[in-house]
Amino acid sequence: MNTHPKFDGLEVGYDIPALPGMSEADIQTPCLVLDLDALERNIKKMGDYAKAHGMRHRVHGKMHKSVDVALLQERLGGSVGVCCQKVSEAEV
Repeated sequence: MNTHPKFDGLEVGYDIPALPGMSEADIQTPCLVLDLDALERNIKKMGDYAKAHGMRHRVHGKMHKSVDVALLQERLGGSVGVCCQKVSEAEV
């Protein structure tokens, strides 16, 4: 199952919660599981809406607590940063 070099040396449950293709029952939780097509579509839709209405939007990091998702929101959706409620969220 672990055939991609990107995952060589990573241990499921310690380094990462799952590998691509694993069954839902085998995923170590808690873990963020996303439908990437839907995520990208929604990020673009929100960015288009904000731009069409002359708004700059700042996303809230508490929802996903993921640097990768926040960067995607900036790149695809044009967000101008990330809001955090607590310092620990900003440290992620």
